[in-house]
Amino acid sequence: MNSLLQIRIDKEKKEQAQEVFKNLGMNLTTGINIFLSAVLRERGIPFQLYEEDENSRKLSKETIRNLKAAQKDFKKGDVYTLEEVKAHFGLQ
Repeated sequence: MNSLLQIRIDKEKKEQAQEVFKNLGMNLTTGINIFLSAVLRERGIPFQLYEEDENSRKLSKETIRNLKAAQKDFKKGDVYTLEEVKAHFGLQ
């Protein structure tokens, strides 16, 4: 027997979720049903929840900074082959 579930959700978040589920070949109702089935199977939320702290934000900013630096190096042609990297770290 089916039951009606009504929830309040941000309009943009709902539309984005609908698009994701559409790309997966399903509608929002099916996606939510899959989530609820996972909750029952796991007997809890089926993914880990983390509190964001200052260190994780800093790490994220540092990672972005490093990626931008790597992109600049790549554009300058400052790149190495896998063999060169392995040799540098003594992995051969």
